[in-house]
Amino acid sequence: MQEVFETLYMLLEGDKDSVHEIATDCYTQLKEDFPKIVTALHKGDLSLAKKFAHKLKGSVMNFKTNEMIEHFVQLENLIDQANTKQATSICKEIEKDIHIFKGYVDTLIK
Repeated sequence: MQEVFETLYMLLEGDKDSVHEIATDCYTQLKEDFPKIVTALHKGDLSLAKKFAHKLKGSVMNFKTNEMIEHFVQLENLIDQANTKQATSICKEIEKDIHIFKGYVDTLIK
């Protein structure tokens, strides 16, 4: 688990409270903005879907969540290709990634 937050621990000199705050903020952003991607894809608003996918990819790049980062990269590429069917499929994987990330954030509280 700590590998996920390793970069932040190093940058913040081991300040666990700050790492927790940043991770919690990231999770909150994922929880609020990810559904906007799914809705935009369903409505065919690829520009809005791409905007939020790019924003969230940047947010998770602060953590060693390589699989989630890769899924966001794939999502952006699929949106660029206007492949909404595959983009929606990747969204299901990202939902799982977000759930796993939430588990990591929860362990910081303990």
